[in-house]
Formats: sequence, C-alpha cells, structure tokens
Amino acid sequence: MADLWLPAGVVDPPVVVSIHGGYFMAPYRRDLHAPIGPRAVRRGFAVWNVEYRRVGTGGGPAETTDDVWAAVDALPLPPGRRVAVFGHSAGGYLAEWLAAHPRVDLVVPLAGALDLAGVVRAGWDGGAVTDWLGAGPDEDPARYAAAVLAAGDRTDLVELDGEGHYAFLDPRQPAFETLYAALDRWRSGT
Repeated sequence: MADLWLPAGVVDPPVVVSIHGGYFMAPYRRDLHAPIGPRAVRRGFAVWNVEYRRVGTGGGPAETTDDVWAAVDALPLPPGRRVAVFGHSAGGYLAEWLAAHPRVDLVVPLAGALDLAGVVRAGWDGGAVTDWLGAGPDEDPARYAAAVLAAGDRTDLVELDGEGHYAFLDPRQPAFETLYAALDRWRSGT
C-alpha cells in the first residue's frame, strides 16, 4: 500500500520515496509522514509514501525489507529513471537498506535508527527491534551485523545540535528543512 502525491502542473517531477518510522511496530503507519510529503509536493517533487509490514502486521526483517524493495520496484517510471529515498527513525534504517537498489540515487535517513544493536541496548525502542528481528543483539549478534553496501559513494553527515528525534517530522522545527535541502541539492545535481 502506498500514497502517490503529485505536484500540480509539474511535468516529469523528481520522485521521492517516503518511508515512515516507528521501530517496526504496527501502530506506526505511513500517515506519520503526512506533514512531510505534501510539503515536498509543493516544492515540485512527486512523493511515493509507502507502507510495509511490521511486528503485529505479519512483518519480520525479510517481509519488511521485501515490502520497501517492492515499493521502489512498483514505481511506474521509465527505465533508468532514478529516485531519492528518505525515512525517519526505523524508516531511515530501511532507506539506507535501499541504497543498493538500482533505482535509488539518493538516501536521506532522518534521525535514522541505523545502529539497531545500540537502539536495543539503550532501550529506546521498548523491545520493538528485538521483536522485529526475533532476538536481541547479545543473543544473536549476526542479525545485527552491519554490511557495507558500496564503497566510494559520497556521504554527508548533518548533525543538528539540540534537535530531538521527532523534530524532523515537525514543520515548526528547523530540522524539518533538512530533508528539503538535501532533495533540492539532488534535484539540481550538486
């Protein structure tokens, strides 16, 4: 399931895939990105706001990653057309996972839960990551091992002092503009 939001009057807009967070738990859905997607559309981007299976909706790691991969595959784009992907929190993890997808040109994790073992050990997820993976990092460290997907890709880290985890979802916060700055650079080719 996904929402496709298109900008009015824009021919062949750049396409952005939106992946929500919520530590892979059922209560968190794609409507978390309702504040983000429409603003990207007003800036001339087409937004594909995707849903995926989570704990409580039949999703473990294979189902979740299959769903987001299939969502990018399902975009009705001409061959060779590349897309940007962004995600918040657990969605940032999934966005990074999609970096290997041949259609993906840019990945923007916002407050990404990229160190799943660290998230579990800090207790930030309330046990959700362990439920999603089926084991804790000390029980099965291999499930938490990081893989290097591609060497030599350009990577920029933007750290925002004093911004909370949810500031990227709140239009009133300065962090909210971080995504649009990255997308504007991508669109302009810089």
